[in-house]
Amino acid sequence: MPKLTEDFGRPSFDPHAPLSGWPVFRGFDTASECEQDRQQIKELAQKDRPFSPEIPSMTRERTAVFKLAVTFAVCVSSDDPRLKPK
Repeated sequence: MPKLTEDFGRPSFDPHAPLSGWPVFRGFDTASECEQDRQQIKELAQKDRPFSPEIPSMTRERTAVFKLAVTFAVCVSSDDPRLKPK
């Protein structure tokens, strides 16, 4: 998923940023395993949960941006040329 950033003090992300700048969350042996995990994460993120008071940086606004950013998550092979910095 795109890296979360701050724009003028507000949480943000750029879904059009190069994949080389996106964080890698997990590695999988197969594309099928990755896709299954991606779908599960998307479903969990969309559940109506309040922000986490245990994690101060997870404000309501940041949680909403995270939920949207998760919808852009993609599975790519570790040798995908888009992962190489330009």
